[in-house]
Amino acid sequence: DLGESDPDKIVTGEIKEQMLYFKKGEGRKEMSESIERLIRKAERMAEERGRADERASRDREIADRMSSKGLTREEIFDLTGIKA
Repeated sequence: DLGESDPDKIVTGEIKEQMLYFKKGEGRKEMSESIERLIRKAERMAEERGRADERASRDREIADRMSSKGLTREEIFDLTGIKA
């Protein structure tokens, strides 16, 4: 029953009721809203990750320029707040 995608073919009463609720009844809207919330959350997380990657890239560029000017790693870490 758990592998069956068609609720009308499910034999076990409780499982069948739940599947009918989510596939054909009021639960369909509830499930759609839940999925939409998960998608929005995943999009926000991806955006935050992208911003963090951009910051890390910018920090590396700054540290490289400072290093090319002769600053030591310790001086760069001290001045930028970048953690080793």
